[in-house]
Amino acid sequence: MALGKFGRVEVVNARGNHDPDAALWINLVLETAYENEPRVTVIPNEKHLIPLRFGNVFTPVCHGDKAPFQRRYNSLTHSFSKEFGESNHVYCWQGHLHHKQREEIGGCTFEVFNSMTAPDQWHAESGYGAERNMTSIILHKEFGEVDRKVCSLNLARHFQQAVQVPSQGGQ
Repeated sequence: MALGKFGRVEVVNARGNHDPDAALWINLVLETAYENEPRVTVIPNEKHLIPLRFGNVFTPVCHGDKAPFQRRYNSLTHSFSKEFGESNHVYCWQGHLHHKQREEIGGCTFEVFNSMTAPDQWHAESGYGAERNMTSIILHKEFGEVDRKVCSLNLARHFQQAVQVPSQGGQ
């Protein structure tokens, strides 16, 4: 669907604590599915952290289960000092906690996003829960974040039902 709107699509699938092996094979399946589509790039995910550059924007992406923000900041500035030095905007995006959280440390904005998935049994029984939504962020290669949209699960379901084609005959 993204190819219908954008000229180029990059797929980022960060490995997490619940699916480190599955995330690898999902990348392989996507690479195979789109191997003849030059507009699709599946970003390698062998490493826990995926460093992305877009002009003056540096966006390391990870699942977020390995380190709190401050320790991740220390690691990023050490391991990616060149990217930090060359970027005017740094956003570290992750999702492990499944609820919104945002903090700025040393010029880097760390952000945890909600999940669209329902909590598993352990999380539900332990009292965890958060709004189920997804966030779309528009980055400008010089000016950083310029827009964002949030879509709740209910809104996504509404649009999914609105675009479904009715079945024909007895099918």
